[in-house]
Amino acid sequence: MKKDILYTLFMIMIGGFSFSCNDWLDVDSDARVVQEDLFSTGDGFRTALNGIYRLLGSKELYAKELTWGLTSVLGQNYEISRMPYVYQYLEESYEYDESLIIINSIWNKGFRVIANCNNLIQEAEKQDTSLFELGKMEKDLIIGEARGIRAMVHLDLLRLFAPAPIVDDGKLYMPYISRYPEYQPQYLSVSAVLDSVVFDLKRAQQMLVFHDTLLNVSSIASVSGRMHPDLAFNSKEGLFFACRGTRMNYFAASALLARVYLYKNDKKNAYDNAEAVYQFASRRKWFTFTSSSNMAPPDNNSIYRKMYDDIIFAAVNNDLYDLWTTSFQTGEGFFLKNVDEIFGSDLDDFRKIKLIEVDGSPRRWLMPTGNQNNYPTLEIIKYQGPLAPIIRLSEVVYIMCECLAETDLSKAIELLEWVRIARGAKTPLDKGMNKTEFLERLYNEIIRESMSEGQSFFMHKRLNRLMYNGEFPVDMTERWILPIPYDESAYMNL
Repeated sequence: MKKDILYTLFMIMIGGFSFSCNDWLDVDSDARVVQEDLFSTGDGFRTALNGIYRLLGSKELYAKELTWGLTSVLGQNYEISRMPYVYQYLEESYEYDESLIIINSIWNKGFRVIANCNNLIQEAEKQDTSLFELGKMEKDLIIGEARGIRAMVHLDLLRLFAPAPIVDDGKLYMPYISRYPEYQPQYLSVSAVLDSVVFDLKRAQQMLVFHDTLLNVSSIASVSGRMHPDLAFNSKEGLFFACRGTRMNYFAASALLARVYLYKNDKKNAYDNAEAVYQFASRRKWFTFTSSSNMAPPDNNSIYRKMYDDIIFAAVNNDLYDLWTTSFQTGEGFFLKNVDEIFGSDLDDFRKIKLIEVDGSPRRWLMPTGNQNNYPTLEIIKYQGPLAPIIRLSEVVYIMCECLAETDLSKAIELLEWVRIARGAKTPLDKGMNKTEFLERLYNEIIRESMSEGQSFFMHKRLNRLMYNGEFPVDMTERWILPIPYDESAYMNL
């Protein structure tokens, strides 16, 4: 009972934080009492970390806006005329009130997550390892997960609210908050924020590697171990240490490091971190691609629409199906555009024929229809429906491909072919293509893979490349950077 009360009070405390720079985490005396009680036991730290994951899975972040919402809209994935009005405004201008509501909510919720990570890290670092049931390992795990989350959210805010490194002008765009509370955060350049992201992710790697590669392998080395809550009994140390695919884990930290290094155009480090994850897929088979039998079953109601076998890290929202269906303010919904042009002659590609309806609506976010008493369908709804993928093995391979294009083009083609075959594309790549031709194929593959998952926007921004929507290039020069909330810009005197 006490644990339930503490959890409720902690969530109220999280929900009550103010958002402006002047009073981030300005917690009142009652909340301080709750905090002291919460962090007086090891279980309290577990509860606090679980609360942070709940925030990650909110609609303002990965359950909507940073996947199939705002980032996919900016990535030119959807037919603008058939979208809910709030996104039609966003497509036209960032200055409409409707657009600013969405943009501000991402900034605010993102920094709320960061603030809670900082609070948790600082409180955990004060404690002796004896407070935690599993001692130093558990303390390191909690701090490591929080550091990784802090880095990831800073990175995504930077990718939205600041220029890409390729066009960085050296100005100060946003803070990297690493202490609690922070009343006057120092705004930093793009390169300085990225350096802090790298530092935190490296530290997360160090603190998570023992648990995820040696101690508790059963909770990460297979898709069922990573994603099925009902199989938590297989976890070596209990429920809190289970389902590592929905927690910041060693492989997620490594894959995110590869992502940020590529964003920095540091291809050596990007490749090294991506290849470290790839080895666990190619040699140990810990990560695989969803089989053709699950992507093209006789019963279309049993399609693994989230392709969850290769998800390295996903946010969770148990109301994700409802969130999707209630977002259609126009009664129309979300419809992907120019699908035929993007997929070209790859008529067998599962991402087209199984994840996109004939009318262009993206299936991967839809609840399966038909006989929902069918066991496979129930399993899909229960285990896969709540998942909002944040990073996949496919992205890890794409990073390797882009880096290898300059040094070992034949290997890059081989790796890209591996993903394409796994996704059902039967037309072989031209082994004699040059680097430029290969990169064009790679970028098209990334668009296919991330339609309604949000990453194609970030790819085009990283490259300062005209946005391709399957029909014609779109110039985003004036639209790469979202406006930060007004009260924040006033504070910065921008």
